[in-house]
Amino acid sequence: MPYEMLYWNASNFWVAAGGHKIAQVGCAGILVSDTFCGLMRELPRKGQEFWQAGIYEMPNGVDPSGCGDAFTAGLVTGIVKGWDLPVMIRYTSALGASAIHAPGTTDGVFTAKQAAEFITENHLEVQSGKFQ
Repeated sequence: MPYEMLYWNASNFWVAAGGHKIAQVGCAGILVSDTFCGLMRELPRKGQEFWQAGIYEMPNGVDPSGCGDAFTAGLVTGIVKGWDLPVMIRYTSALGASAIHAPGTTDGVFTAKQAAEFITENHLEVQSGKFQ
């Protein structure tokens, strides 16, 4: 059974390039997050669309523990709620970035209401395009 989406946390772009091979085994999409470069959701086939976004800047961060888990929780929330990709990407990115506000893995993570307010107050451009 093919996977709907694969999520990777990557610090090097070469990992994202491996997505082309993953697509050959039936994965419909790949989501790559990078702490410093942001997020890219791709359908790695020529002529297909890709989506990418930068990062939410979080000054005065305390501890990055839990950022990846919060990011993943945001992704799962977006999938379950059926959000379109730009909404999901903004929410996922905001939730992941919020974990840096407090020591430990959960104390700094936004509630749904806090995330919505943060997204409204802080623009994150989400771009799409087509693979050449």
